[in-house]
Amino acid sequence: MKINSYVKSFDGRDYKCSEIYLPKTTLLIIATDKGFVMCGALDTDIYSSPKMVERKVYCAKAIGVKNIDELYNARVASASLAFYELGLKDGMEIKEALTLI
Repeated sequence: MKINSYVKSFDGRDYKCSEIYLPKTTLLIIATDKGFVMCGALDTDIYSSPKMVERKVYCAKAIGVKNIDELYNARVASASLAFYELGLKDGMEIKEALTLI
């Protein structure tokens, strides 16, 4: 398994980015100090479960993206309850969602 982690600047703000190469897919993550967005390889519902909701994990996902640039320019498909409470909406641009965290 290959993992690339690096800092990338978008619109004047630095983000921690990770690309995790798995069999037949790549997990993509853009993170801030408060939360993260990811590709559709993982599920956001776990962070809204009763055992996890008290942790207030801010995460969202986009689907159909192949690289970090596409993830940044995609739209939110789903998110954790905590992220919705910050004002996030399904369909919002990921780049806008990242400004909330």
